[in-house]
Amino acid sequence: MDKTEQDPMQPYDMDALREHVRAEMARQNISSQKLADLTINSKGTIDNFLNTSTVPAFDRVFSICSALGIPLDPPPEEAEDPQPEPSYGSEYVPDMKAAHRREMEVMERNASVTLENLKEAHAAEIEAREQHLRAEVKQMRVWRVVALALLVILVVICLWFAWDVTGGDRGLIRYGHAAIGSPVRG
Repeated sequence: MDKTEQDPMQPYDMDALREHVRAEMARQNISSQKLADLTINSKGTIDNFLNTSTVPAFDRVFSICSALGIPLDPPPEEAEDPQPEPSYGSEYVPDMKAAHRREMEVMERNASVTLENLKEAHAAEIEAREQHLRAEVKQMRVWRVVALALLVILVVICLWFAWDVTGGDRGLIRYGHAAIGSPVRG
């Protein structure tokens, strides 16, 4: 890398930037206080930047340069020359059209394959959802049968209890008339 190229990973030459800022302030007749009012920086920050070797944060340097209209890009003499794009003559046009046609055919094939894959995935997802719903319905039926059986058992027990209590000596629970009737007198 020669000296005219600036490595993007290296910091800017802050001394040169300070001189550029001072020159632009003089050209625009802007004081440190006026520049502080135009930016997010305090007057002390600007004075420290201009008169010492302190380097403020990038956002502060950026606001100073923006307020003065100083670009932070490398100067044009340090910028790399762009490579001219190759131009193609008319003899290449048929080859380019053929290459373009081949690319379009490949893209269409890929699109149709992708569409088929999506359709298959969608069908598989629908089938999986239907299987899940069938399993849920089956489980709900089982619980309904269990609940109905428990309800029948409960009704039978209640009827038996009522029959047993009202039956007197016929049922399993034996009640004596003395227990049910009037209190015992002595």
